[in-house]
Amino acid sequence: MSGVIGNLMAAYVVSSVKQSTFYFVMTGFCLMSSLFFLFLKTPIKTGLKVPEEKPEKNSVAQDIKETLQLLMDPRMLKILPFIVL
Repeated sequence: MSGVIGNLMAAYVVSSVKQSTFYFVMTGFCLMSSLFFLFLKTPIKTGLKVPEEKPEKNSVAQDIKETLQLLMDPRMLKILPFIVL
């Protein structure tokens, strides 16, 4: 629904506003969003520790074999039609 409303609003704005005004407004939005991210606080670290494991070096054939095994997993077979569509 928001995609439809957004596209309708964009069609109205692009057709009714001068091109230079449109680009100035969009540039302003970009600058404001960049400044917003610039002033975000540093996230608070939690007590969770993630183990750092070095990934094993697999061959391409091994990677393909493991991918096919995951694809044929019964849980994956249930959602496979949704992925294909």
